[in-house]
Amino acid sequence: MVSPNYRPNTPTYARNVTRHLSELEPDTTALWGWILLFTAYFIFVGSMYAIVVSKFMPETGNKIGLK
Repeated sequence: MVSPNYRPNTPTYARNVTRHLSELEPDTTALWGWILLFTAYFIFVGSMYAIVVSKFMPETGNKIGLK
């Protein structure tokens, strides 16, 4: 059975342009975009440190793991 709201030629990614945000409701899309960007940056820098820079660290002789 087909849903009554199904429209076959409408792409699933299209925005509903008839809906608008209320002036009282803040649009935090830009804030979450910046948070995502900085999070990805710090994960990238941390990963590069773990992958590349850690190979140049001197051997300490400390045992890692269970005895």
